Amino acid sequence: MINFIRENENMTVRITPDIQYNLRDVINDNYREFHSQFKAKEDASGFKKLFYNIAWVMYRTITMSSDVDLKDFNMRSTNGKGIQILALFKLAVRNYLIRSGFGKFIDEAMEALVWHGSVIVKRANSSVYVIDFRNYITEPNVSNPQERSHAEFTYLSHKQMQAKGWLKKREVKELWEKMQANGKHKFKVIEFWTWNEIKGERHKVCQKWLDRTEEQPEEDEEWTPYIMLDEFITPYRKRRESKEEREALGDFSVRWNTQNKSTSELPYHNNALEL
Repeated sequence: MINFIRENENMTVRITPDIQYNLRDVINDNYREFHSQFKAKEDASGFKKLFYNIAWVMYRTITMSSDVDLKDFNMRSTNGKGIQILALFKLAVRNYLIRSGFGKFIDEAMEALVWHGSVIVKRANSSVYVIDFRNYITEPNVSNPQERSHAEFTYLSHKQMQAKGWLKKREVKELWEKMQANGKHKFKVIEFWTWNEIKGERHKVCQKWLDRTEEQPEEDEEWTPYIMLDEFITPYRKRRESKEEREALGDFSVRWNTQNKSTSELPYHNNALEL
């Protein structure tokens, strides 16, 4: 995990051996321009520059005109036999989408896609989230997101850390005491999606790492900046090779861990899915 972050922190994209650029700089510029900020607030004469955010006007126009509401969902019976229960089914689906916040998620994904040109979503704990690119690291030269590793920086409160039931409770307690002394209240936990060999089979796994780099002791030879809190197997979506299978079953198949949960070296989480 440490080597992955060190090698891909800036997410350098190489066009040719002589041409390259950092996605980290592009992401930072995107957020800066979204909030109408210059790199230098004053010009050469010392006057404050005015930022006319024309791009934001175009972004707002696109997102507002592309809004997807629940009233836009239509259902029909293909064979005519389900017409009587179709109205009840439509109400049930509408109620579920409202309770799950589906409309809000669509809006967030649309906004990120329009402004950044890309969006990454994560499904975990029975919910779907839009990833903040400022907290995200990946392998930029691998086009298929299912075939590359990912790292996301998340920030949890002390109450959330206790509710997780993770191991390394002594280390978490010691870090919490140092954080309180320094006026900090959020733990930095890195979610790292990568590949791991388990009993001769290659699986996609998610590792949870606690970042302790800001609380390094003055003298402790055994101290390490990152400690693993959890690791579990996640499903992996793979595109079906056969055209007939794609037409009959869909483009992707989900590969789950087939090992017995009691004998597996890693736990198996149904709700912790994939970036």
